[in-house]
Amino acid sequence: MKCLPIIFTLCGLCFFINMSAATMPTLEDLDSVLNNEAFYSRLHERKIADTKLAIANAIDDEKRYKETEILYHQYSSYRMDSALHYAHKLISIARKMNSDLNTQRAKFLLASTYINFGMYNEAQEIVNATNRSTIDADEELRANYYYVNNTLYDAMQHFVADDTVADYYHSRALCYKDSILQLRPDAILIKADLLLQRHQQQEALNLLLETYDDKNVDDRYRAYLAYAISDIYRHIGNTKMEKQYLIVSAISDIKSAVKEYISLRRLATLLYKEGDIARAHRYTTKALDDALFSNARLRTIETSQTLPVITTAYQDMVNRKQKQIQYALIGISVLLLLVGVMFLYARRQNRRLRLAKADLSLANEGLSSLNRQLKDSNNNLSEVNRSLSESNNIKETYIVKFMTECSAYIDKLDRYRTRLNKK
Repeated sequence: MKCLPIIFTLCGLCFFINMSAATMPTLEDLDSVLNNEAFYSRLHERKIADTKLAIANAIDDEKRYKETEILYHQYSSYRMDSALHYAHKLISIARKMNSDLNTQRAKFLLASTYINFGMYNEAQEIVNATNRSTIDADEELRANYYYVNNTLYDAMQHFVADDTVADYYHSRALCYKDSILQLRPDAILIKADLLLQRHQQQEALNLLLETYDDKNVDDRYRAYLAYAISDIYRHIGNTKMEKQYLIVSAISDIKSAVKEYISLRRLATLLYKEGDIARAHRYTTKALDDALFSNARLRTIETSQTLPVITTAYQDMVNRKQKQIQYALIGISVLLLLVGVMFLYARRQNRRLRLAKADLSLANEGLSSLNRQLKDSNNNLSEVNRSLSESNNIKETYIVKFMTECSAYIDKLDRYRTRLNKK
């Protein structure tokens, strides 16, 4: 009895896990979303148009600044060149407002855009020129400063050939992560990243999964969580779950009309390793098209490095399929040829059969004629036999009468002789 609560708990846990797995999207769901990608892009374009209309109707610079900042974020993962344009416009509006806080906030947005473009020197110049007294006066601005520096050093460490410099950038990024957590203890992604850097993968995974289950399915933040979870599963070596959460992240990216992303490209690489070449090629091509559309240079470079390998494998697969189709066509042609030969042979045999049937029919008609003649002969013979029988009967009658008469005459002669002898 004491074991019953434990058993019920385990059963409930298994049921919950199965239900969670059942509600997770599949590759077929991702394919369906990709097929409707134009619809989500149109929705996003409509939002952008509405925001531009709001900017045009803004009654003051403060309202114009807020709407322009919204427009910047709508473009930040959609069209990088447009995001860059509106970041500069935000700086102009903030200076016109004579607001140091808004100016600095806009500069941080510009620095973030430079980082996405791979313009690290320009981003670093903006960060280094930051007025510390301005950011110290505003906690949100200070947090933005830490976020930009963390993103900058995280990005730069992957694009240097010197390991010493890469380690320096890595340590700087960790420092800024610690600073962010001091201001934003609820920064789950940063906290999980720090745990991952300290090789505490399971703690980081538990933290992200707990947060992930609390978020709404359509929440954009959940896509970042899903990608972070997939990254931890990649470090652990759980390919199945890595792929599952990459699917979640990729679906959210497409539905949010995000063109600057990583999930779909990484999922394509994973599928390529698993042998799903067709999907890998489709996803990589889509990732490259979106990177070119958004003018995201880093994503374009990253995808371009992966695409040739997958394209080569895809071309090999297409060539193999074409050869299989050629072999199949050759086989079908041979079969059709055999069928044609068999048809001609059957036709020839049918013609012979028709001729044989015609000959047989003529023979049958001859036999029928002979049968009729034989029947007539039999009838004539029967008639003759009947006539002969009648003639025989007459002959027998006359012979009997003749013999009777002869016998009677003989008897008369014998009596006459007897009488004569007596006399």
